[in-house]
Amino acid sequence: MDGAPETAINGTYNLFLVALSIVIAVIASYSALDLAGRVTASTGVSLKACIEGGAMVMGVVIWSIHFIGMLALSASPMTYSVLTLLVSMVVAVFASGVALWLPYQFRQGSSMRGLALKLGSALAMGGAISGMQYTGMAARFTPTGE
Repeated sequence: MDGAPETAINGTYNLFLVALSIVIAVIASYSALDLAGRVTASTGVSLKACIEGGAMVMGVVIWSIHFIGMLALSASPMTYSVLTLLVSMVVAVFASGVALWLPYQFRQGSSMRGLALKLGSALAMGGAISGMQYTGMAARFTPTGE
């Protein structure tokens, strides 16, 4: 036995795509912090637009960062289940919406305070990223007969 498990994927990474994913992640992090500030300052229709639009943008960006990273790996021929990829994007969008909604609750005098708010937002974003990650990885498979 050569030490590598049978399930290991051997391949190489396209460094341009890896770098692109990192650059998008850095820009998205700044944008997410700015957006959270806007949500806490918004009211009425603009609040709803900030939360819904922000959830869409943050979810799609998180998903894009992950998918670009997956595309960067050149291994044996792989295909993707489009339906499972879409489910992974919905997971990221929904959890991002929760993470943006929590700061609004704090402003409204919710019983959530300080650490609980931060913990809730962190768990929502962590859930968005990990749920999207595992669902997205489940969408990638090696075609049979290859």
